[in-house]
Order: sequence, then structure tokens, then C-alpha cells
Amino acid sequence: MFPVIENNSERKEVSVLKPEKEISFLDHKKDRIIRDRFFEHFSIKNILNFLTRNNGDLSFKIENNRVVFESKNPFLELPDGYGYKGGAARAVLRTALGLNIISPRDIDLIRLSDEAYPGADEELAQKYMGADFEFGDGVECLESVDEYFNSRDFTCNEVLVLKDKIIVSEACVRDTLRNIIRVSCYEKNAWNNTLGPKVMAKALRFYVQHISDFGYAELASDDRSCIERAFINPFWIAVHLDRAFEVSNEVAEKFLEILKRFEIVDVSISTPEELIIYLMNEIDGDFYFRNAPQTQYDLESESIHSTMSPTDIFEDFCDKKYFGHTY
Repeated sequence: MFPVIENNSERKEVSVLKPEKEISFLDHKKDRIIRDRFFEHFSIKNILNFLTRNNGDLSFKIENNRVVFESKNPFLELPDGYGYKGGAARAVLRTALGLNIISPRDIDLIRLSDEAYPGADEELAQKYMGADFEFGDGVECLESVDEYFNSRDFTCNEVLVLKDKIIVSEACVRDTLRNIIRVSCYEKNAWNNTLGPKVMAKALRFYVQHISDFGYAELASDDRSCIERAFINPFWIAVHLDRAFEVSNEVAEKFLEILKRFEIVDVSISTPEELIIYLMNEIDGDFYFRNAPQTQYDLESESIHSTMSPTDIFEDFCDKKYFGHTY
């Protein structure tokens, strides 16, 4: 069965297995070595035959280094030519592979053909995209499936769901099965075989979010080497801190922890709220958090309505909220 996705009004947990005991890092490492050896010795066809052997509603074929899963039951009631990507597509793929899932917070709709009927894009966006639609996001029009796959930032995003089909790269299948966060070849080529600041911040957020959702994750070793002690523009840290808060305060805390562990922000920053203050100072108040704690909204509200300079607003806010504290 595939996850039933109706709207993004709330986030529901589905089929999340709770470990009976705490699993150590060494246990994870041992499991990873065994898992990697297994995947190295078998073709993608053999792996998928094993994983889908008991699912009579699902079949697959392999075409040009991509896997196309077909199901007898559509995942969403969408017109022909429409589909979705992102977290919803990843959840459907994980279900097909028999993995634990977290129901997606949102659905990113795409279209590969002409609009199904006048007003279809807006109607579908209102139905399935919820809050994103309120912020001006709608159905994304794609030129082709090839164009889509040749422009993904991570291998785990090399997946697209079209009505009753899942189209996914072989690399995405292998990395999804192992919970590996790996920057795509396309993204590395765009930065001369290295990583840009945006994708580094996103990789760290994906990493801690996967750990929060599934209990374990890895950063691809080459990517980890690029990110350690790298400079990441404070704007991109702010963007992904805000998205971490969208998931939970716990994920925001883990995001701060990994930033400190990789020596990207100073270890003296002890809470996500302190990181917000640091970032707001670094980017001159040109960023507004949508999902941060209420105190952050207070600061942003003051900056909108005040005639003081950004520096004076910031200092006045900290004096009120953190009087007697180091900030």
C-alpha cells in the first residue's frame, strides 16, 4: 500500500518503527558495512525483485539507468500529465521499497503537459499545496522528464511520481535504501566539482532531518569532506534553520549541533534562538523567519514598523528580551 496523501494541513506519522533499544554508533556502522556489501554484489534488478516480491500491486521495469514502478492504484487523483516531486515523492518511493515513512508536510505538484482544463493548476494547487499556495507557489511546469532528472540537487530527489507511476534513478534507489544524503552530479558540475553554500546548508538539514525521522542517516563521504569547516553564507543557514523549525524545535536544535560539529558556526552559540540572533545580525535583517519561535516574530514585527536603523532595532530588541544575558 502507498501513503494516502490528501492535503498538507497536518503532518501524520505512518509506519514509523520504534527501536526496542538504543542502537550504538558501532552497531550502525556494522549494519552499514553489511548493507553496502550486499548492494555492491547485486544488480538493481535483483535488489528490487527481492524487495517487491510480496507486493502483487506493484511492478517495475528498468530503462536507461532509471526504474519505473507501476501500481494498480493511483497515489493521488490527478489528471494525466500531472505529478509531484519532493517529500511526497520520496515517501511514495520509500513505501514501494518497504521502508519506514513519515507522511510529507507538503506536496510539490508538477505538470508535463498542457493544463488539463482552464483553471486546473490553481484548483489542484489549492487542494494539495495548502500553505505553499498561500505564499504564491503553484504547479511547476516541466519541459520533460529528462530535464527534471538532469537538474536535481540530491540523489534522493531524483524521483518523480506521475499518477500511477514512480520514476526514479538507480542512484536514488540505492541511496534511499541506505539513508545516504548525497549531492547530485548535476549540482557538483555546476560548482566545478565542489559544493555551493546553498547545497551544503541543505545537505546538513536533510541529514539531521533523516536522523530525526528514521533514526539513522549518512552524509556521502566526499560531500562531508567538502562541508567540514566550510564557509556557508549566513543567508542559506537562515533559510534551512527556518525549514528545520518548520519540522520541529528538535530538528532545529540538531541542525545547530551539526553546524557546530562541522565548525561552521561558533561553538559558543548554545540554542537555535541564539543562532537566529547571530544570523539576523550577519545578514542585516534582510531575512524573515516563517517558522521560528514567537520571539523572532516580535523582532521582525518591530523591524517592519519602526523608524529606527536595523542595528538600533536589533540592540533594543536584545536589551528587552535578553537583559543581563550574553548575546
